[in-house]
Amino acid sequence: MTPRRLLLALLASAGLFATQLLGSGCSDCGTSITTPSLPDAVVGVNYFVELNSDCGGDVWFIQSGLLPPGISLQDTGKLRGVPTLDGTYPFTVGVFDFDSGDTAYKGFALTVEPAQEASPSPTPLEPSPSPTP
Repeated sequence: MTPRRLLLALLASAGLFATQLLGSGCSDCGTSITTPSLPDAVVGVNYFVELNSDCGGDVWFIQSGLLPPGISLQDTGKLRGVPTLDGTYPFTVGVFDFDSGDTAYKGFALTVEPAQEASPSPTPLEPSPSPTP
C-alpha cells in the first residue's frame, strides 16, 4: 500500500473525510457496499469472498469487531484465509472511495462451522480361524 493510500485508509477508518485532499468527486452517486451477506466458512477449509461496492471503493478496512482467526481482509475487499476456530464473528467493514472522499460501512456476521469429521470407515471383520482337523 502506498503511503497516500495508507493515510487515506487511516482517515477513513477514523471516520474522517479526505475531500480537501482529493477534490469534490462524483456527485451523482454515493459509495455503498453491495455484498448482501457472507457464506459460512468451515474450520480448516480455504475461504474466499470478494466484497463489492457501488460508485467506487478503493480501500477496504475493518471498522469494528473481529474476523475469525485465520481469515483476513485485504485492502482490495478480499476476505480470505483458512479459519481455525468455529463460532459466529460479527464485524463491520468500511470502504473508502478516493475520488469522492465517501466512506460506506456495513455490518456482517461470518459463521464458521466446525470441521467436517470424516465418516469412520467400516472396520473389516477378521476372518474367524478355521477349525483345525
